[in-house]
Amino acid sequence: MQITVAVLLLIVALILFWAWQTHKISNDMLNAVAAILTVVAGIAAILLFVIPGASSPNPINEKPLAPPESAAVQDTSEAASIYYDDFNNSQYDGNINIDLWERIQDQNCDVIQEGGTAFFRLNELSPEPTLCYLHMPTRAEYSEVGSVESRLLTESEANGNYSIGIIEFKTNGFTTDTIWVAQCGIIQSPKENKIELFFYVNNSYPNGDPEIYKTIIANPDQWYKMRLMLDAYTGSVWCFENDRVLGSHAPTGIDILDSQLFSLHILGFWSADSSASFKADDVIVKP
Repeated sequence: MQITVAVLLLIVALILFWAWQTHKISNDMLNAVAAILTVVAGIAAILLFVIPGASSPNPINEKPLAPPESAAVQDTSEAASIYYDDFNNSQYDGNINIDLWERIQDQNCDVIQEGGTAFFRLNELSPEPTLCYLHMPTRAEYSEVGSVESRLLTESEANGNYSIGIIEFKTNGFTTDTIWVAQCGIIQSPKENKIELFFYVNNSYPNGDPEIYKTIIANPDQWYKMRLMLDAYTGSVWCFENDRVLGSHAPTGIDILDSQLFSLHILGFWSADSSASFKADDVIVKP
């Protein structure tokens, strides 16, 4: 750019010199034009050499600012995190890593590491509801829970009323019949011929809010990245599906919740006489 301007100024100067030599322009007019050219040359020099980057609409050192949404997605990406368990250690195939999980299950269901995933399955139909889950041994206060993320999948073959694959935070330290639980998961309802992703909060503690339940349609045999997060600053709980907000809730009585310890679970639940299989993978836990 600087070279182009310099060449143009030189050409104009040569034309003026020729016009003056051949008496095609008067001395007064030549002086006026020369003064104008001097001012133009001075402005061009300031723009080109004194103000860095002014000669280009896209200076090489200038970078656009990322919007807050993009920054949040990057911060929660798998590349920026360490898996709590990705179920790829072959020594635990057919079992589970007991250093990371306590396995709690009813007699007729099972959860094992299989094919690089945690596989939740029924061994046989039951006339009673059935529960199998992986429990993280450590517990945390409400303000220190952070977030848990896992990919979840339900297989297409299913029967009965409903079955659920879930990640959850839970406390039942108030009384025997009083709990607070927040869940992100996938529910399969064969009788209604539908599969949904859901966000659920049970506030059955003193002066708690009504239950929260939100859903969106999902598909069988498809992985969904679900993330459950507790915001220590606002006390809100959030459920994300592939970094999209599925639901959020700000419970009342945060001072009550602050006095409790919370557990983290990944679980499968089957209603009476129901069957389905679930998979979980790539578990990420952040404080």
